Amino acid sequence: MLSYAYESLNIDENILVDIDNFKDLPNLLARVLLNVINSLIKRGFFRKYNIISEDTLNIRGKININQSFKSENIITKKLNCEFSEFEKNILLNQIIKTTIINLIKKVDTSIARKLKKLLIYFNISTITLNRQVFNKLMWNRSNNHYKLPIQVCKLIYNLELPEEEIGDNYFKDFIRDPNKLPHLFEKFVLNFYKQELNNIKTYSPYINWNQTSNNSNMYKLPTMMTDIVLERRNRQLIIDTKFYQSIVKNNTYHSANIYQIYSYMNNSTFKGKVSGMLLYASLGEELNEHFEIDKKDFYIYTLNLNDKWTNINKRLHEISNLL
Repeated sequence: MLSYAYESLNIDENILVDIDNFKDLPNLLARVLLNVINSLIKRGFFRKYNIISEDTLNIRGKININQSFKSENIITKKLNCEFSEFEKNILLNQIIKTTIINLIKKVDTSIARKLKKLLIYFNISTITLNRQVFNKLMWNRSNNHYKLPIQVCKLIYNLELPEEEIGDNYFKDFIRDPNKLPHLFEKFVLNFYKQELNNIKTYSPYINWNQTSNNSNMYKLPTMMTDIVLERRNRQLIIDTKFYQSIVKNNTYHSANIYQIYSYMNNSTFKGKVSGMLLYASLGEELNEHFEIDKKDFYIYTLNLNDKWTNINKRLHEISNLL
């Protein structure tokens, strides 16, 4: 699931990997790190200006008079100069290099070999990783593309800590974060279909309200941003993913979710047959509900994330076959 969902963090889908090819999480994360670093190399490393002070025979930058008149400088006829240098020996790159070195001894030989090849791009110093190092990082437009590599480095670092230092299981806490999981699940399904379906258009468009008046306040209505839309010839399936602890409330499906997907279906301008689906993530519960409302097919399905990958794959293809 992680391997498909990583595109949600704005990386090229060509670097996505198949989790089934790796027997454990360190190998998976090492492979993901390999790929995001290759993407980083193509884009270019983030650098910044560092102030350097050194004794030199050639004037460079600003001369430091007091330092230059020290006895050893007078003897060697050197001046102490202070200048700025644009370099990549900065914390972001040091974190990545240190993580690579730490990983090399802990992953499969084939992956370790590829990690070693990356080190030629990191002619910089290493550091001691700790929580404070990650907390120091400041993000801006210039270095925003480092967020994914650093997030992977942080995951790898935390996986290496003793359990008592990070609680029961850091990675489980990460994937159980209620703020991250709905988005992760949505992007997983979207990117799965983008990669797996060749003859079906997969995208997530905005749907406009079918306005029949000239009211200038239409912009105040909520935006209808779909999660996943599948289209094949004259059929469209709008999928809205949900990640809740319970699918029903008081023996009734969540009304807000029903109204939301129904609104998408009614306002779609697709010229063929439009259907809709609420797709809930589950850890075992299975639903295959089918309703017909206003001559439109409407489904409530679950996807068991606790199942084997082959069954998850099969289930997602079953859904796309509804078209």
